[in-house]
Amino acid sequence: CTMLFGTVERLEQRLQHMISLRELNDTTAGFQCFVPYPFLPDHTRLPEAQLATGSEVLRTIAVSRLMLNNIPHIKAYRMNIGDHLAELGLQFGADDIDGTVQKESIMHLAGSTAPLDHDRAKLSRLIKDAGCEPVQRNTIYSQFESYTPPSPPQRRPLPMAQG
Repeated sequence: CTMLFGTVERLEQRLQHMISLRELNDTTAGFQCFVPYPFLPDHTRLPEAQLATGSEVLRTIAVSRLMLNNIPHIKAYRMNIGDHLAELGLQFGADDIDGTVQKESIMHLAGSTAPLDHDRAKLSRLIKDAGCEPVQRNTIYSQFESYTPPSPPQRRPLPMAQG
């Protein structure tokens, strides 16, 4: 389930959205992941909308982790918020940043500048830099596998001239 924020809604409406999702999941148990994503205004009918601040994005992730105790996973969607905020999001309650993405157009048309060239090793470094352990999962969060990126090649010292 998702929540787009940062257009015209008030903070109270964001909180009510999360409460509604939590109550719905109490009866259905159908949501495995919650993805809060800030509105990106490029090429939209709301070009005057203000981008959410990094602090606002991280607070939203943190509050969603606290409020949505019955939704097991919170995603800091890297394609929307970029590498830096996704990494920080892992420290603010998110446990997923999505995976390797080869092609994505919706967020990029709206203004995202997140790189598309991340392979497993790059994503693993980003996750490790956040102090977390990278894990590969399937799309329905039912299979998990630890992933250890290959060690970078060791540099050999250059020979020293004798003389």
